[in-house]
Amino acid sequence: MKAIGPLFVAAGAVSYGLPATLMKLANKQDSNVGNILFFLFLCSVIILFLLDKIISKKTNVARISYKKQIIMALSGISIAITNCCYFLSLSYLPVAVVAVMLMQSVWLAMTLNCLLNRCLPSRLQVIIVLLILFGTILATNLIAVQGTISFYGLVLSFIAAFSYALTIQATNKLLPELPPIKRASLMSIGAFIIIAAIFIPKLSLDTLINDLKWGAIISIFAMVLPLTCLSFGMPKTPRGIGEIISSLELPAAIIFAWLILAEKINIMQLTGVIIIIIAVILSQFQKK
Repeated sequence: MKAIGPLFVAAGAVSYGLPATLMKLANKQDSNVGNILFFLFLCSVIILFLLDKIISKKTNVARISYKKQIIMALSGISIAITNCCYFLSLSYLPVAVVAVMLMQSVWLAMTLNCLLNRCLPSRLQVIIVLLILFGTILATNLIAVQGTISFYGLVLSFIAAFSYALTIQATNKLLPELPPIKRASLMSIGAFIIIAAIFIPKLSLDTLINDLKWGAIISIFAMVLPLTCLSFGMPKTPRGIGEIISSLELPAAIIFAWLILAEKINIMQLTGVIIIIIAVILSQFQKK
């Protein structure tokens, strides 16, 4: 039972590794990124709301105050910013650079965790983070990236990383007494409000049906599974470990791209993936 929390965090991280590959498939069909983001969050709200209602009826969950619901919904703004900036940054930067920037969420989340708990990271945690960052550079083949790098793209991807770190902390610390599905549902509602305000005026009717299809598919792996798994797993994971396990998103993204898009993986990238996995395994030796 001690492993149940880390397993759910790992599942959420791996799930979040798939949307980039799905977005590439959607782009090959001339999809509209803004439309996909809108339908992604709309479908997430509907799916999580229905799941919450079904589970609440079966388990007789106690009524939650409006204040708590509003607080949890507001925390969903971070996941909205994460997805929005993440997908938009792909238009300005190579996938390798975006992946490296998103992985900054590991040390950002750990820093936030230390600030919130007024403590310093352990020596093992520092070593693990350094291993993850080194493995990230190898896994994304960053050394081989050529050409100029967009400053605007770097800013977008760093904002995505910081927002993802906030999401990790929100699912870990904020109102842990609420049922996981309820927390995920409320966060998705808050996220959708932000996305709707941005993208409804920009909705394109040309590719509406195709974008709805891709939005629905991506919503499962970019919102429903990650939010549910993190909401359930983070409170049950030792302090500082969940942030490290979330780094599995990168090797998952590379493996999905290899399996689905037939992208090549060289020895250097494979070595980076193995280093990250070893770092995550080492995190399980961290004392509570």
